[in-house]
Amino acid sequence: MDKEGKKMKIITAKKITVLSVLILCVFLSGCGCGKKKKDPAAEQVLKISITPEPSPTPKPEEVNQDAVVTNGNITMVNEYLTKQASTDEE
Repeated sequence: MDKEGKKMKIITAKKITVLSVLILCVFLSGCGCGKKKKDPAAEQVLKISITPEPSPTPKPEEVNQDAVVTNGNITMVNEYLTKQASTDEE
């Protein structure tokens, strides 16, 4: 009976080892497999782009001349300076 007892212990140890390895493989495959890879763009902060709407530009003749810049044939009105001038006058 002593030989059969040793065989049973060896067989039981082998079963436990195989079962442990199978459980470990199932656990490891559950950790990494099946996870969706995220798009790098989706991980970044949401970028909001606002489409600028054309605003009515005041005529350069009607505005403080400090807010008007002329470069060649292009005339630009700085609305910030226009607003600053109108609040200073009030």
